[in-house]
Amino acid sequence: MSIQELEKPVGCIETMAAAHRSGGVTITDLIRNVGMSQKTAYSSLEKLMELDLLQCEDLVDGGRTVRRYSTKDRAEKLAMYLDAVCTTMKELERKNGTQNLNRLPVGSLAILIEIYREGFTTISDLREEGGMCGNTAYSALDSLKESGLIFQEVESEFPRTVKKYKLTEDGAYLGKILDLADVAMVLIEK
Repeated sequence: MSIQELEKPVGCIETMAAAHRSGGVTITDLIRNVGMSQKTAYSSLEKLMELDLLQCEDLVDGGRTVRRYSTKDRAEKLAMYLDAVCTTMKELERKNGTQNLNRLPVGSLAILIEIYREGFTTISDLREEGGMCGNTAYSALDSLKESGLIFQEVESEFPRTVKKYKLTEDGAYLGKILDLADVAMVLIEK
């Protein structure tokens, strides 16, 4: 299991973070407090239940039954790091005047982890080692550049020019937290 599995559907990371922060969430919590659409809330909860990261209990409140989703014990560390990722993204949005870092294209967070671990990445690396199609990689890289998390360095290596993508200071900070979350996901399986 890797962080890339939580990038789709949109909302999984925010759902895990909210469940950790609040000790559990309902559909209404995700819509009102996190700002998700109903469809996003349901699809992210479904995915997280499939991955066995959340548990569900039915609570009776004033005669009506409410489903509350909370983090399973085995996923608590992961949820803690994902909460830190969401908090960091909000702080970077404020600091840099960017918007919607939590809505980066699929593959963006995996790219940040890759660059954090390797020092840089290229389109070829993302295709061959990361298993990304070109459109996904380009879309994610463009959004990461626009958000100020990565920059592009062009190197001439005869007979061709290579575009290397590296982390900015903010990207490195976020990359470190994402790396911890990714390690926590790997440890869940063990």
